[in-house]
Amino acid sequence: MKILIVDDNEQVLSNMKKLLESLYPDAKVITTEDATEAFDFAIAEKPDYCIIDFRLKSADGVVLASRIKHFLPEAHIAILSAFKKPTYISEKPFDVWIEKNENIFSIIDFFTGKK
Repeated sequence: MKILIVDDNEQVLSNMKKLLESLYPDAKVITTEDATEAFDFAIAEKPDYCIIDFRLKSADGVVLASRIKHFLPEAHIAILSAFKKPTYISEKPFDVWIEKNENIFSIIDFFTGKK
């Protein structure tokens, strides 16, 4: 399994990577703070799962998710945010919206298909 994590908060990125590596020791976990680099990684590595921060410094996370989904329609994508899902988002190029203050089980549910 390949997992791509994109977040411009270094602490969130580090903690998420540690969590996923402990839950899925055989997974290849790729991390980046940059949307352009994330897209390049996605095309090259073809991750099974992507966790993308909603508000990146370099881009909008939903736009990045849409670009990745266009090239990798089979990828499972979660948007990670400190905010509730805005009502203005009508296009949904992601599978789930996870609030950063939710518990660990929301992340696990994403990977097990329960969310």
